[in-house]
Amino acid sequence: MDKPVYALIDGIHKVLLGRPADERSLEHWSSVLAHDQGGIAELISLLLKSDEFADKIGVFCKKHLESPPFLLEKSQNQEIKKLFDLVLSDQIKHKIIVDVGANGAQGSNSYDLMRYFSWQGILIEANPRLSSRINEDFAGLNYTLVTTAVSNFAGHTNLFLGVSDGISSMHENNTSYWGKVNETIEVAVRRLPDILEEHTIPRDFGLLSIDAEGEDIKILNDTIQSGYRPQWILFEAYLPQQLTSLDGLNLAEVVKENYAFVGATHSNIFLKQKI
Repeated sequence: MDKPVYALIDGIHKVLLGRPADERSLEHWSSVLAHDQGGIAELISLLLKSDEFADKIGVFCKKHLESPPFLLEKSQNQEIKKLFDLVLSDQIKHKIIVDVGANGAQGSNSYDLMRYFSWQGILIEANPRLSSRINEDFAGLNYTLVTTAVSNFAGHTNLFLGVSDGISSMHENNTSYWGKVNETIEVAVRRLPDILEEHTIPRDFGLLSIDAEGEDIKILNDTIQSGYRPQWILFEAYLPQQLTSLDGLNLAEVVKENYAFVGATHSNIFLKQKI
């Protein structure tokens, strides 16, 4: 084993993909480099063109660039970013996002709005072990971190922790879906309307994002029934891409009366407040 070559290949993977090289890559590229040191350029080029790098480009930019771009736009002087900012400012009365299940910047629905468009964030996370990561990721942004689980009741509950800090739920089966349940801890649980009132959040704030692993619809119903009317709502649901309406979801009538289904991604549903 050529330890310096292995270390070089492994280091390139860690910088570009954020993970160590697997054994197959180490063996293949060490063999290539043994005969052609110019293969380093080929390795870097292939990793940059990979689907994995495309999925992780946001993480790469945030980690390695002092001022990471919002997107890889082709406008002359970031006119597209400015246009997005103007459109958002025109359409959103209160540029506030309430993010239930904040986790961190990776996979966040709040980070970009705060980092690039000066939104205020109320970040809510059940797992106290994620607090330091969230504070590090969102440092310098206008946010308040609330460490609590959220549901439609107040009290205490068990939180089941999974194979990584980013996997946790009040429901053991939701955590075990992703692998072994490593630990159970007791955490406080609060109603979202109480948190919003405590932080004097306007009832028509801009965006509510909910990723609460089995509690999403309970939280959404409770919040809307309590009189809050965020302009946009994004929440996790089972097989959302198969949905074309709100029929079949256990949503309160007041939600259906005030919100329209406008789209879905692989795991989330978008609602827009009706005029």
